[in-house]
Amino acid sequence: MHKSSQAFAESSQPPSIRRAYWVPLIVFSGSFAFHVSLTHVGQQLDELPMLYGCFYFHYVTLRHRRGMKVAALGLCGVMTVLMLLFRHSIVPFIVSYALLVRIPSRFTLI
Repeated sequence: MHKSSQAFAESSQPPSIRRAYWVPLIVFSGSFAFHVSLTHVGQQLDELPMLYGCFYFHYVTLRHRRGMKVAALGLCGVMTVLMLLFRHSIVPFIVSYALLVRIPSRFTLI
């Protein structure tokens, strides 16, 4: 943890890399919400931060590609809307799996 705080305090890193240190904390907060409540809504609150973190790390690593920022923000928006519309369905979780595993692996292998 000490090394992470030193790396975060270093101003020589690009801002996008420095912001990446906050992603695990956001994912932890969603996971905490699920494991405390053990509800379906809590599970959705667990999935969304993981998706946001995954999209952010893919954006950081692929930001040199045109349209990556728009694609990452668009996918985050689509998933948030799906989670709101299908609150008691498994559909968002299937889409979440596709977005977390299948689609990013396809783009990173190219």
